[in-house]
Amino acid sequence: MSLSHTQAVGFADDVCDLLQKEKAALTKAGLNVDLFLEVLKGLQDQVTTANANQEALKAQLKTVTEFYTGLKQNMYMTASGYLDTAMAGVGKGSIKAGIFRRLRSKVRERAPGEVDEAEPPAVEPNPDATA
Repeated sequence: MSLSHTQAVGFADDVCDLLQKEKAALTKAGLNVDLFLEVLKGLQDQVTTANANQEALKAQLKTVTEFYTGLKQNMYMTASGYLDTAMAGVGKGSIKAGIFRRLRSKVRERAPGEVDEAEPPAVEPNPDATA
């Protein structure tokens, strides 16, 4: 059974309350209630600390993810702009520009995490193109 943090800590609190309330009867039955309480309260402290750490890491992850996403978008937009400029450099309607344009289509075909190690096509300036 998976309990929320609040449910688990609340349950442990209820058990501690019960152990305190029934301490005399439980001690008479041979149970070491003080040890039970010490162990349970120690576990509650550990759980509370671990939960606080987890929540801090979640917040940090969200911040880092937003930063990464912005950087990735900026990188793509910059690369896209450079590709547009390169196409203009070889003549927007040229065969080479058509080859360059395929890079955008290739992005959609690439598997996530895959990096193309191939060299980009060599480009010779088009003396007829105006930038």
